[in-house]
Amino acid sequence: VSPRRFGGLHLPALEALAAGLVVVMSDCPPNDVWPGPRIPTTSTQTVATRAGVIPLHDCDPHALAACLDDLATNPELIDKYRQEAADWTQANTWDALRPKWEDELARACW
Repeated sequence: VSPRRFGGLHLPALEALAAGLVVVMSDCPPNDVWPGPRIPTTSTQTVATRAGVIPLHDCDPHALAACLDDLATNPELIDKYRQEAADWTQANTWDALRPKWEDELARACW
């Protein structure tokens, strides 16, 4: 469970997905690129960073509790999200992404 207030590269989520776990995250970008249930958020504040102003997202605690209850009582849902994690992990291995990386690096060298 990772109800982060803003998105970005999230190594614990990637490691959990690679281990076949269900990752529950806040519904804010870029969390939508990873499989798993998302918790609705509201955004009323921002934080200034070197990269600019980033909106902060607050998860609805009732929605988070409902999601966890649903996962705890629905093994089919767990299986669905675990399969999505396995599929995502397989599609994002170094070997699977090698052609894309090589193409991007070659384009950067021109």
